[in-house]
Amino acid sequence: MRKTGLMSIIGVICFAGWIAAVDNIADPDDDIPQKNTPRKLQELWLRFHESGLCQEVEAAFVFENGGMQIWSRIETEKDYLKFHEIFEPLRGFPRVELHTNRVRYEKGANDGDNPPPSLWQNNELRANLGDRAAQLPTYNEEQIAINSASADPLLKQRLFIYAEQVLGRNRKMERYALDIFSLARLAADPDITPDVRSKAIAIGLAHAKNLEKSVEKLGSDLEQAIPKPPKREGGAIPPPSPKTPGKPMLEEAEQLYRNTQSIARRIHGFVYPEYYTVELQELRKPSLLESIRTLQQMVLEFQNTLAKFGRK
Repeated sequence: MRKTGLMSIIGVICFAGWIAAVDNIADPDDDIPQKNTPRKLQELWLRFHESGLCQEVEAAFVFENGGMQIWSRIETEKDYLKFHEIFEPLRGFPRVELHTNRVRYEKGANDGDNPPPSLWQNNELRANLGDRAAQLPTYNEEQIAINSASADPLLKQRLFIYAEQVLGRNRKMERYALDIFSLARLAADPDITPDVRSKAIAIGLAHAKNLEKSVEKLGSDLEQAIPKPPKREGGAIPPPSPKTPGKPMLEEAEQLYRNTQSIARRIHGFVYPEYYTVELQELRKPSLLESIRTLQQMVLEFQNTLAKFGRK
């Protein structure tokens, strides 16, 4: 089951190529409902996000000529049934196309619950997960290599679960940010009816609160793997700079999405670095943790911006 979980997360990368192909076909603004999109289709798009299914099912939408196309990647029977409940009644609806890809992973004989190689080399993480040898001040890289070959099964399991948890939360964080940007764009469209725009704002706020939780949990996870910096003479790390006042809601939503994308790539590189070990820069300076704290502040500020936008 755990191997399947990691494979599912890694499979998102493959699906990203499919989504990119769809995006190349569609106009940049065609991934959200348009003014000529039938009300029924607008409501179902919102329901997909409101239900939280957008976190479980990879889906690309294209709205054009009053119709809708959906390319989806669904892994579990439970999610398939939910997706079917929302969209299957639309089969036969004018100008609606549903393209569903069911994904199943077979656990083979050679599959194992092996954590990413980089985590074996992370002495800070191993110590925090209970590796007594790693807690010794004289523990060196040669001992790490020896212990990796004959690792404590419990430590191995903990490292694997840690990787699965970080990658899963990273995926959720990135997907929430993307959906928030899409919902904000719909909310800012003056050609969409006010009640639909209000619904998009409400769902966007709920997503932003979930994004805040995901970012906070990721920060806590990464604190276990990144050594604490030496105390600075000037005191504590200064808080993130406040946002520029008066920034338009849509611009703020896009900046939030772009920053989240950047951090998500860095977190993935932290678990699966190019050369199988964490870059020294990340170990010497906790820039990733600082970036996550800044992102948390951005999410909180955007919640206020979106709430104010909804009261206009």
